[in-house]
Amino acid sequence: DGGVSGAVSRYITTRTLPYPDDLGLGHAILASGDRLLALGADERTDFPRVFKYTDNGVTWSVLAQAGLPNQAGRAIISAVASRDNADDLIVALAGTDDGANGGVYRSVNGAVGFTRATGLPAGADYGTMFDWNAGLEADATDNTARYLFLKNYGLYKSTNRGASWTFVNTGLPDYGVMAADAILGGHLWVGTCCNQPVGLSRSVNGGSTRTTIADL
Repeated sequence: DGGVSGAVSRYITTRTLPYPDDLGLGHAILASGDRLLALGADERTDFPRVFKYTDNGVTWSVLAQAGLPNQAGRAIISAVASRDNADDLIVALAGTDDGANGGVYRSVNGAVGFTRATGLPAGADYGTMFDWNAGLEADATDNTARYLFLKNYGLYKSTNRGASWTFVNTGLPDYGVMAADAILGGHLWVGTCCNQPVGLSRSVNGGSTRTTIADL
């Protein structure tokens, strides 16, 4: 998708920053022009971090990320940016949603500040930096639509860029993985994982209904 979203599974050396941010734990990458955001955690106890550079990785900074909980174990485990505005992005945080902290947050200013999303279940466990239970996707053609698959709960959809969410799990497994088609709007794939019976479902209407793929 032209660098709008991406993932990284290794450490990033931020070079110019002091401990504990001299070695960042990067879980997601969002690129726009010469700006790159590496979203993840610090190397100490997984405080959430958004690292930024605009000069090919020579100089890094940590964004203010106001609104995110300054708590250990709250690494950013998934992130996606709007296709029509790179500054409009959402992130999912590790740890348990306690009703006041955790869950999904939205930024409209390139990760400088965040607002906590509504409509998601309190008590949900989003996992850890290296064993995550949540994944975010953006719709291929509807710039307002976002999807969240939360293991042990199922599929949620937002129609306002991630500000609020609705449960749309009808007929889908509640323990699996999700991917949104990068070209066809409203097309989602949900597959079982983690020692569950093998299965794959497809939705062509943003999760409202689904079809099970046979012969797997």
